Amino acid sequence: MDDLLNSHEENNQWSIFYLDLDGFKAVNDTHGHAMGDKLLGEVAKSLKRVVDDRDIVARLGGDEFAILCKSAGTVQSVSNLAEVILEAISKPCRIDGVLLDIGISIGITLRNRDGSDAHSLLHNADLALYRAKAEGRGTYRLYEHHIDEIVKERRNLEVDLKNALKNGELSLSYQPLVAARETKTVSFEALVRWTHPDRGPVPPSDFIPIAESMGIIVEIGDWVLHQACLEAVTWPEHLTVAVNLSPQQFQSNNIINTVVDALSKSGLAPNRLELEIAEGLFMENTEEVMFSLRELKGMGVSISLDDFGTGYSSLSYLLKFPFDKLKLTAHLYFH
Repeated sequence: MDDLLNSHEENNQWSIFYLDLDGFKAVNDTHGHAMGDKLLGEVAKSLKRVVDDRDIVARLGGDEFAILCKSAGTVQSVSNLAEVILEAISKPCRIDGVLLDIGISIGITLRNRDGSDAHSLLHNADLALYRAKAEGRGTYRLYEHHIDEIVKERRNLEVDLKNALKNGELSLSYQPLVAARETKTVSFEALVRWTHPDRGPVPPSDFIPIAESMGIIVEIGDWVLHQACLEAVTWPEHLTVAVNLSPQQFQSNNIINTVVDALSKSGLAPNRLELEIAEGLFMENTEEVMFSLRELKGMGVSISLDDFGTGYSSLSYLLKFPFDKLKLTAHLYFH
């Protein structure tokens, strides 16, 4: 890439796009690597269709791509192209009769302001991509000079979070759930907390999204489930414990065994465990999710739909599955 840049020094209006697919791992895990390879080929074709003939599209490895963009080198032009790419890749793709739905995150660096050599440009584009993924994925970010420190801080937090569980830094707090009619506590909701040895308490709003983006939310979620069951078994028998499950725990295809293991090791009765799921869980693999929920409910575990009404699911799901509770965002319960 250095040679390409140096051979066009008379034109500084260049940019580099660093792209990473969102949801590609789920495709590989669910449909196999052969399907994943075909999907990568379709993504490459889509990228080539939307860029200029002068631009170069390359796959860097895995699900990462780069575009050496000779046709766009200003903030406005690269922003316009990024919007086009986001729209193109976000459209569902049908391969061998299977409808696949992925997204893409984009980091962008401009040669005329962010560097002149290939190494620094790619490094800066990678930092911008990291920022795009950290801020919700499915979007693009241009490199900013202050971004380096922000990204380093997040990466440090990631490293610390990886070790938090084995270092015993995670703990559970419990929020009481009160039955309005009897005005008595009937359950406690388990809430995970992280106390960093140097930073002190880290808000869940800071570390939960990081855990999700890193893929370690499954490990943390499984620990929460096991720990909550172990602690709840010591409570009075009329009290139940509510545990939130992440969509990634379902995607791991091991949620039933995890629940069975947590109940078996703790000795907690299944009817004293309530699992809370979010509406967003039904956006993908609906039939597999419904199967798992029926299996869990058949064991005697209660299933609640958390934050009902946020707009992701339809009432048809409520007719298909007998949820024990619909938990509204205002934290009211309907049986």
